[in-house]
Amino acid sequence: MVLKKRSIGFFGGSFNPIHMGHLIAAEYAREFFSLDSIYFIPTWISPHKHEVSLAPPSHRVEMIKLAIQDNTSFSILQCDIQRQCPTYTMDTLRDISGLFPQSHFAYHFIVGSDAIQKLPTWKSPDQILTYTDFLVAQRERSSTEEDWLPTLIEKMPEVTHKIHFFPMPTIGISSSLIRDRIFQKKTIQYLVPATVASYIGINNLYKEDCYRKN
Repeated sequence: MVLKKRSIGFFGGSFNPIHMGHLIAAEYAREFFSLDSIYFIPTWISPHKHEVSLAPPSHRVEMIKLAIQDNTSFSILQCDIQRQCPTYTMDTLRDISGLFPQSHFAYHFIVGSDAIQKLPTWKSPDQILTYTDFLVAQRERSSTEEDWLPTLIEKMPEVTHKIHFFPMPTIGISSSLIRDRIFQKKTIQYLVPATVASYIGINNLYKEDCYRKN
């Protein structure tokens, strides 16, 4: 008898801070692909965003916990934070495989279209594709896959059956926007969960100019 694998999603990022756009993307992916659960994986330091001044890991972890506390399908993994070094997807996947054996789980990484386009430049991209599929948000009024997917397939033909799109409304929220608004003493209400907004205020996060970098 062959047991059906559980489908789990992983959502990595700096989450500096986590916002409603992150949560909506995760929930739409979970629903569209019938994922059993989704794990948010905050990075220690992303090799692709080394210029961004990050809030301390403990704060970013706590904000994620607050943001997902009312969704039983969402959890957090701190493997990248615990490694305390620049985070590469392949390293993360090795850690994940120790926690979720591939014999019992099917992996799906939620990524943005801007990130997946750079897959050929990632560390060990061919090996990454042996571990996981990628779920990419297809925003309304966009033909994202028509713009860049053929070029990516030409470079890496093996991605043909590894990238899957899911529909998602266009949401103009970014972590940099939130950091900018905090620095400018503007409201972030409705851009992040109320619990996260309260945490940011209590801990005086993102009030220095160094956090405004993209």
